[in-house]
This record gives sequence, structure tokens and C-alpha cells, in this order.
Amino acid sequence: MWETYQQKITDCDRELEQLLNEMAGSSPTTGGDPLKLSRAKALRKNTPAIERFQELLARVCGGRDATQIPGLGPALVLQLISEVGTDMTRWPSEKHFVSWLGLAGGRKQSGKRKGSIRAHRNRAGRMFCTAARTLARSVDKALGGFYRRLRGRIGAMAANVALARKLALLFYRLLRHGMDYVEKGLKSYEAKVLETEARLLRKLAKKQGFVLIPSATI
Repeated sequence: MWETYQQKITDCDRELEQLLNEMAGSSPTTGGDPLKLSRAKALRKNTPAIERFQELLARVCGGRDATQIPGLGPALVLQLISEVGTDMTRWPSEKHFVSWLGLAGGRKQSGKRKGSIRAHRNRAGRMFCTAARTLARSVDKALGGFYRRLRGRIGAMAANVALARKLALLFYRLLRHGMDYVEKGLKSYEAKVLETEARLLRKLAKKQGFVLIPSATI
């Protein structure tokens, strides 16, 4: 029975590969390298065993590789484009996109009364949340540091949605504008945070009539 289901999964992978080749405008491969495919099957988990999978996805997306965004692997990118497509012009702006996903801030105000609206998150929005949960566990990614910084202020659930929204914005910008995203790393992110905190401290000290002197110069 196990072998039967493995064969059915392999048949699905071949159909996916044929469809991706058609969408990418390339000729389908004839079976692929057996050694590469066997290794892909061994490491498969939920990832289709497709030769040149990442390359095919990039060609389907107009030459833009969405897997360069941290947290978005080839399998997840395939699921995302099956939900939202590759034409981001259907949404006038990135704010429209995250609102459609259900990842925008749910705030309402009538006069002095303020409240919140529970956003309905569609399948694509939930996929970004799943990617955010995976990325939050990383120790060497700038976006992981972004999540942990927010978690201490607004809680884990709200921080997860904020990180998912940031991933969705990067996905939209890359597919629509071709914006390359380069992971700068956690150290670069923390340095930026420290610089912001130091600027705020200098501003507060000046307001109180004090002058801050770095400890290294004392």
C-alpha cells in the first residue's frame, strides 16, 4: 500500500512538472535524472520531486525568484501562485493585496470610540502566517529578529500576523516591480534597531537639557 501511494504521488509530481513546463514555455523533460529524482523523493516531505523546480517557478513568475524571500520555499511559492496567480496588477497597491489576504490591521473608529475588526484570512493569508511561524524560529535572519522584537511588545499571535504581512508585501513587490530582496542578516537588523534607540535617547536627553556621552569616550 505504501508503494502504491508513493507511485500515485510520483504521478502527481509528473503532472505538476508537465504543467509548470507548459506555463514556463519550455519543453518538458523526459523523466529527468533518476538519481536526482530519487534524492528529491527521499527528502520530499511535502515538496514535489520535480527536476529544476526552483528554476521553473522563477520562469513562471516572469524570471523573478520568489524563493529568495526568507521563509518561502519552492513548495510554498507553488501553493501561493496557485491561489493568487502571478499578475499582481489585479490589486492596485500592496495595501489592497494585504487587505485581501486578511493581514491588514483591523481598526475602526467612530468619533472617539475605537475598536477592532476581526479580519477574515483566506487560504493565501494563512500560508503567509505558516511561513512566518517557520521564520520566527530562525536565529540568523533579520525577519526572525523583527518577530521576536514585536513579540515582547504585542504578543506572539499579533507578531506572527505582522511578520506574515511583511512577507506578503515582499512577495507583492517582487512579483510586480521585480524588487530584489537581499537578506542582510540578524546583526544588520539589530544594528539598525540600536541606532534608532540611540537617536531616540539623544532626542530625549536634549529635551531634558542633558548631553549623552558614549562610554567609549569616557
